[in-house]
Amino acid sequence: MNVKLIYSTPNYHKLVESVMRICYQSYDKENENSHKSIRAVMAKGHLSITSVGNMVFEIEPNNYTSFLEDLLHMQEINSFIRWTTPFNSKNDSDRFIVSMNMLTFLDLYKDIDMNDDHNETFYYMLEEVNKVPELRWFYDKTIELPGSVNIYSDKGCPKLYEPIVLNEDYTKLKELGFNDYELGIHATITMNFVTDRAISLQLWRHGASTGGCELSQRYVTRDDAEYRELFGTEDERLKDILKMTNSNNSQSYEIIYDHCINIGIRQGRAKEIARSILSNAIITQLIQCRTYKNWMHLFKLRDDKHAQIEAQQDVRSIKQALREIGVKVD
Repeated sequence: MNVKLIYSTPNYHKLVESVMRICYQSYDKENENSHKSIRAVMAKGHLSITSVGNMVFEIEPNNYTSFLEDLLHMQEINSFIRWTTPFNSKNDSDRFIVSMNMLTFLDLYKDIDMNDDHNETFYYMLEEVNKVPELRWFYDKTIELPGSVNIYSDKGCPKLYEPIVLNEDYTKLKELGFNDYELGIHATITMNFVTDRAISLQLWRHGASTGGCELSQRYVTRDDAEYRELFGTEDERLKDILKMTNSNNSQSYEIIYDHCINIGIRQGRAKEIARSILSNAIITQLIQCRTYKNWMHLFKLRDDKHAQIEAQQDVRSIKQALREIGVKVD
């Protein structure tokens, strides 16, 4: 069996750290060696931060039956593994393409028995990943990585209608000869963007192949809750009503929180109870990693006159950001 890792997200650990910093609002703790804190977060079971990025393998099996059994076994462990067959490739080869993010790989690493002959495919995949220190670091605690600047954090902070493309491998895989079908399955794009909580629920709902994370609710308080101005609210009376409602919500948050503290409820739980009355129009920040096919599906659903106006504007801003780096979105 010939197995080759033909692509992996550059500085994978730094991309994961960027997700962690956004989720937990710990930008002030970032330095050249702060990626080490990822291991502490993962040790607590918070593995969703590793659901971004991509690893792509080219595989030429000696025995199709055995190989397909291996693939099915891997999918039993984690259903987000992706593959395409030689029949859907324009290359004159017997290659299969298999791709996954780090979270999927870690699930396989944890659950697959390397002493079982039926897991030959993953054994060779693991050999390839072991050659890349930035990947091996996630599961091998003997590996230490040198300090470096975070190329993803350096891209800045997004604003409403100004998303940031954190990482994409569509361009690289296209250069490697992937056709449109293969790009749809294997190419991924990781976006860092701002929206409101109502729209974020819509975006997660249409994310069958989505990875990523969102700003933790614990950081939304009465002091810093920012409300999104909705389209079609130019009427002054309507503006006043919405402003009054948001103000009342903030005051109610304070009343509920203070009362919880007075009756002996711990601070963390008091915030959780008080947050229950905050508006869906509050701003939030998301990092979402989707396959190219899944982004196109989202665009079709939300860049549509029947979608909520705010959702339309959000996905159109994402599409524009992708156009600017040469990713086909139309």
